[in-house]
Amino acid sequence: MADHKPWTRIASREVYRLDPWLNVAVDDYSLPDGREVSGYHRVTWPDFAAMAVETADGRFILTRQWKVGVGAVSLILPGGMIDPGEEPLAAAKRELLEETGYEAQDWRLLHRMVLQGNHRGCEAHIFYARNAVQVAEPDSGDLEEMEILLLDRDQVRRALLDNQIVLAASASALAMILAGIIPDASP
Repeated sequence: MADHKPWTRIASREVYRLDPWLNVAVDDYSLPDGREVSGYHRVTWPDFAAMAVETADGRFILTRQWKVGVGAVSLILPGGMIDPGEEPLAAAKRELLEETGYEAQDWRLLHRMVLQGNHRGCEAHIFYARNAVQVAEPDSGDLEEMEILLLDRDQVRRALLDNQIVLAASASALAMILAGIIPDASP
């Protein structure tokens, strides 16, 4: 494998900010071979946590809701923004309880991913939790209406194949679990 060297940011100027939702900066970089690249846009959104959560009887908790970026109703994993200073696992547990009313004790960090490699986007912290039980009514306070669904593995597989789950973090997490790719260590 080739030894790739990092680019060096030599200048950055913010061109737009709407806290906490969006930041756009224009950066200049020095490449390892000495060339310079000017005007490289970096777009960032808040990092978020998403959770693939299985109930004690082996069903996955998903929500069905309208997603503006998709322009359609989609099945997605529960999840939400990580507040400033909040640990990703704490955000995952908070969002699960708010959106679904469920709690789980057995948590694993499944994957961390950057959603837009060329512009940064945001980092998604994807967790896998098992043996979830409902302890409260959902109280997300979100704008969207959502329906909570409990799907078995075959239903999740079918939803993936039928493109009902189109968000990258949701689809990749569920595909990893169905393929048996689950880290041993807790977060």
